[in-house]
Amino acid sequence: MRRIKLPLALAALWVSDIAFAQKTGEQENKIDEVVVIGYGSKKIKDVTGAVTNLKASDANIGGATTNIDQMIGGRVAGIQFKQTSDQPGGGSQTIIRGRNSIFGVTDPLYIIDGIPLSEENTAANGSSLNGAANFSAPSKNPLNSINPNDIESIAVLKDASATAIYGSRGANGVIIITTKRGKTGKAKITYDTYYSWQNAIKNYDIMDSQEYVNFWTEMGKTLNSVDTSIHTDWQKQIQRTGIINSHALSMSGGGDNIKYFASLGYFDQEGILKNSGIERYTGRLNLNYTKNKLTINTNIFTSYIKDKNPAIQGDTRNSLVSSAITFAPYLSADHPNLSDPFSDFNVNPLLFLNIKDRTKSDKLNASTDISYEILDGLKPQLKFGYETQNSVNNFFLPNSVPASGMSSIGVHGGIASNSNARNNNYLVEALLNYNKTFGKHQIIGLAGYSIQKFDNELTIAYGEKFPTDILDGNYNLQSASILRSFSNKVPNTLISGFGRIDYTYDGKYSLTASIRRDGSSKFSTGNKWGWFPGASAAWKISEEEFLKDNKTINELKLRAGYGKTGNQGFNNYLSLNTYLVERNGILGQQLISGATLANYTGNKNFKWETTTQFNLGIDFQVFNRVLSGSIDVFNKKTKDLVIPISLPFESGVTQQWINAADTKTNGIEVSLEARIIRKKHLSWNANANFSSIKTTVDKIYGGTSAKSAMDLLGFREGERANAYLAPTFLGLNPDGSMNLSSELQYQGTPDPKFTAGFGNNFKYRNFGLDVFFTASLGQKLFNYAAAQYGIAKPEQPYNLLKDAQYFRAVNGAPASRSGSNYWAYNSHFIEDASFVRLQNITLSYDLPAQKFFGDFISSFKLYFQAQNVWTWTKYSGLNPESSNISYLERSEGIPTPMLPGKIDLGGYPSARTYSLGVNISF
Repeated sequence: MRRIKLPLALAALWVSDIAFAQKTGEQENKIDEVVVIGYGSKKIKDVTGAVTNLKASDANIGGATTNIDQMIGGRVAGIQFKQTSDQPGGGSQTIIRGRNSIFGVTDPLYIIDGIPLSEENTAANGSSLNGAANFSAPSKNPLNSINPNDIESIAVLKDASATAIYGSRGANGVIIITTKRGKTGKAKITYDTYYSWQNAIKNYDIMDSQEYVNFWTEMGKTLNSVDTSIHTDWQKQIQRTGIINSHALSMSGGGDNIKYFASLGYFDQEGILKNSGIERYTGRLNLNYTKNKLTINTNIFTSYIKDKNPAIQGDTRNSLVSSAITFAPYLSADHPNLSDPFSDFNVNPLLFLNIKDRTKSDKLNASTDISYEILDGLKPQLKFGYETQNSVNNFFLPNSVPASGMSSIGVHGGIASNSNARNNNYLVEALLNYNKTFGKHQIIGLAGYSIQKFDNELTIAYGEKFPTDILDGNYNLQSASILRSFSNKVPNTLISGFGRIDYTYDGKYSLTASIRRDGSSKFSTGNKWGWFPGASAAWKISEEEFLKDNKTINELKLRAGYGKTGNQGFNNYLSLNTYLVERNGILGQQLISGATLANYTGNKNFKWETTTQFNLGIDFQVFNRVLSGSIDVFNKKTKDLVIPISLPFESGVTQQWINAADTKTNGIEVSLEARIIRKKHLSWNANANFSSIKTTVDKIYGGTSAKSAMDLLGFREGERANAYLAPTFLGLNPDGSMNLSSELQYQGTPDPKFTAGFGNNFKYRNFGLDVFFTASLGQKLFNYAAAQYGIAKPEQPYNLLKDAQYFRAVNGAPASRSGSNYWAYNSHFIEDASFVRLQNITLSYDLPAQKFFGDFISSFKLYFQAQNVWTWTKYSGLNPESSNISYLERSEGIPTPMLPGKIDLGGYPSARTYSLGVNISF
C-alpha cells in the first residue's frame, strides 16, 4: 500500500491547526449552512440535488463589481461565465453545464427574493429603425440594476432534479439571489465606498506612418506628401483613464416582531473609452414581520440607471474602435484636416465622439408574501410580485458626423430617434407548505399554483434631415424632413401547478420528488402544456455505525438525481402566422388592405425544448473538516432544439421555426475547500473548482433544409455542438489569394473543454490577502478583427495591423481578400482562446475600531484591490473572451451566420482596475 508523505513542517502545522480549532471551537461546519432552493430552503447537509451556495463574503465584494455575474464567475464548478463586452455595464454570457439551446435563451433563470425575472426584455434602441443601426451599442446586462452590496447569498441549482420545480424555465439552471435581511438587535449601519481607476490592458499593434507608406506603395498606391515623422495612434486618442466612484449605505436591525434592512447605493463609472459610462442609483427596503403564527415579508427595490453608449459596433465608417485602428497614422490629432486625403472610406474617430446615444432606465420591483400556520406544520402562503422597467433611449447623429464615410458629412442632414420601452412582470402564487417530524421520519411537502404575466411595449420615433445641428434632434423630431415611427406590444403568460415532497428517515436517508405542469402562451395549441418531473435521493454514509466515530471521515454523503426540464425562452408568436400591417396581402382567400404575411410562417407543431439529466454526486469532509468538497458527474440530453429553416420561394414566405435536433452533454465537476492553516494569528484557506463538459450533436431531423441550416450553424451529427466548420488555411497562392481546403472541416468550438477557479485567503493578525485565479482551456475564437485589419482591401488605403506586412505569399505578394468567400472565416483566424487569468488580488486591513473610536464604530476595514491583473493566453486579440452577444448574420468574408459568443469583432478594450476602499460599521 502506497502512503502519502507530507513534509514534516507542513504536517506539524496541519496537526497544530486541527488542535487549535478543536480548542477554540472555531472549526466551522459549512454543511449546517442554510441554502435557498426552489420555493424553500434547506441545510446543505440535507440537500439531495446538485446545488452550490455562495455567500457574499466568499465572493469578495469590493472593487469594480457592477453586476452579480462577476461575483460568481470562476467560483462555481460547471459555470461558464464570459464577459462578452468590457463596456461599462456591458453584456455577459452565463452557461451552466453546457449549452442547451441554439436560438433560445441559454442563460440561467434568475430569481431574486422569490421573483423570477423575465427571460427577455424589450430594448429601447431607436437607431434600429434605420441605417443608423450600425452605430448601436452592445446590449447591456439586465442584472446591472442590482446593488452587489445588497446580496446576502447566491444559490446555483445545476441538475434537473433541483431545477425541475421551475419546469419550462429550468433547463439552463437556476440562480437564486437572496438579499440581506435585518436581525434582532440594535441598529447596524454600514458604509462602503471605493474609488477605482482603470486603463486599457492592450491595444492593437498597428502600423506606424512609415510602415503604412511602404505597405501601400507595394500595393500599387501613390501616397504623396505624407509626413512619416508623425505617428498618431488613434486608439489612444479615444481612450482615457476610467474612473469609478461607489457609495453604499445600509441600515439593519429589529425587534422580536419586526426586522428591517434598508440601503441606498450610488455607482458612477466613466469608461476607458471617451463618451462611455454608467451611473446607477439604487434603493432597497426589506421588512419581515412575525407575530405568533403570522409571517409577512415585504421587499421593495428601485433603481435608476443612465448609460452613455459609444458607437463601437460596425466597420470603419461607423465604429469608434474600428476607425481608430484604420485612420491615417500620419495626421496629428490636432490637424485641421479631419479627413484622410487618400480615402473617403476612413472616418476620423474623433468625429464619432460627437454622437449622442444615451439610455435612461428606471426599475421598480416589489413583492410581498403572507403565511399563517393554520395547523401544526401546515402553512398556506400567498405571494404577490410586480416588476416594471421603463427605459428611454435618445440617439442623435449630427449632420457634421459621417453616416457612411467622410463624403456623407453635411449630406444626410442628421439622424435622430426617441425610443421608449416598458417591461412589466406580474406574479401571483399560492403555496401550501407542510413540515412535520414523526419520530425518525421527517416529511416536508409543498403544493403551489402560479400565474406570471409579462407585457413588453416598445415605441420608436425617428427623424432624418434636420435644418440645423444646434437644436438637439431627438428633442426636436418634428423639424425633420423625414419622419417614421414604430410601436408594438408583446405579452406572454405562464400558468403553472407544482408540488414537491421531501422524506428523510433517521437523518440518514433522504428522498425528494417534484412535479410541475407549465402552460405557456408562446406555443401552439396542443403543445402549450408540459409535465416536468424530478427526483433525487441521498445517503449520509457517515451517519452509519461503521463510520459514525471515524476520525478521518467526518461527513460523507452520496447523491443521485434525475429530472426533466424545459426551455421556453423564445420570441412570442413563432408558432403562428404573423402579418405586417403596412402592405396589402392575402389573408385566407381574401385581399386584405394594409396587411401581408411576414417572412416567417407559423408551425402548429412548434414546442419547447426539453432536457433530461442524470446526476451522481458525493459530498465529503475529512481530516477533522480541514478538507471538504464535492464531486459530480452528469449526463443530459436535450431534445427538440429550435432553429429557423428556409422555405421554397413559391411558398410566399422565406422561413419557418421548427424543432430539428437533439444534443447530449457529459461532464464532471470537482469543488474543494481546504483550511490549510488555522492558528491564533495566522490562517490560510484555499478553494478550487474544476469542470470538464462536452456537448455533441446526437441527431438532426426535419429534412434537408434542417440539416443544411444546422451545418451552417456548426452542428453536425456525432461532432461537438456549436463548432466552427470552416476551410483549413493551406497558405497563400503566388498572387496573394488564400489557398483553402475545398471542404468545411471541424476547427474547434468557442466552448471550453475545461474550466477552473482557484482562490487563496490569507490572514495574519489584522491583515488579509485574497488571491483568485480563473482558467478556461480548450476553446477557440474566430478573430474576425485580425482578418479585417490584417488583410487589405485594395480599393483605398487605410491603416492595418503590423501582421499585414508579414502575411505574404512566397513571391512577396501581400495577402488579399480575393479568391474565396471564406477569406476571413478559415482556420488561420480561428485561434486558440485558452487562458489563465489572475482575476483578483485584494489586500485588506481591519483597523482596531474600539481602540481608536470606542463603541461608536464596531468595525473599520481598509482595502486595496486589483482586478483583471494578468492574463496568460496565446490569443492575438485584445481579450480571449470578447465576442458577439447576439446572433450575427452573414458578413464580408463570413458566408455563414454566427451564434452568440463565436466571433471577436474587435469591441470595447479590456481594462485593468485598481481600487481603494473602506468599509465601516457603526
